[in-house]
Amino acid sequence: MANTYTYKVRDRQGKLLEGALEADSTALVVSRLRQMGYTPIAIDAKDDAGLQKEIKLPFGGKPKLKDLAVFSRQFATMINSGLSLLRSLYILAEQTENKQLAGVVDQVRQDVAGGGAGLGLAIAQWIASVHGARIDVASQPGTGTRVSISFPLAAGA
Repeated sequence: MANTYTYKVRDRQGKLLEGALEADSTALVVSRLRQMGYTPIAIDAKDDAGLQKEIKLPFGGKPKLKDLAVFSRQFATMINSGLSLLRSLYILAEQTENKQLAGVVDQVRQDVAGGGAGLGLAIAQWIASVHGARIDVASQPGTGTRVSISFPLAAGA
């Protein structure tokens, strides 16, 4: 059964856009929006009773675009100057003014420092944890790597 979902997204230029889509699930809305080249910020499911269920995506829209731009610029500058990945993440976690973003950076740093996770996997693990999901990675030399992501069923699904 298709439901109507309203959404807020950012386009590739960072402009905030709003709209609505009909789909069978929130996951399909997210997939469709990403295929359209958008970054989802928030999705609201409208049910027949007129109630809204808001689903926030990882950052919940809290870190401002300016915070992310400053972080990205500082991170690139540190890496390009020869600082190690871990040292750069440590400094940024300490100096980032947005406490939520600083917490995410520190968690990613801890995951990378703990071994077994590169930067990309550490970020993916954080996003999965926000949604109660689990990432499993199994590698075999000469065979390849298998990655599976398991999300819990939504309440009432």
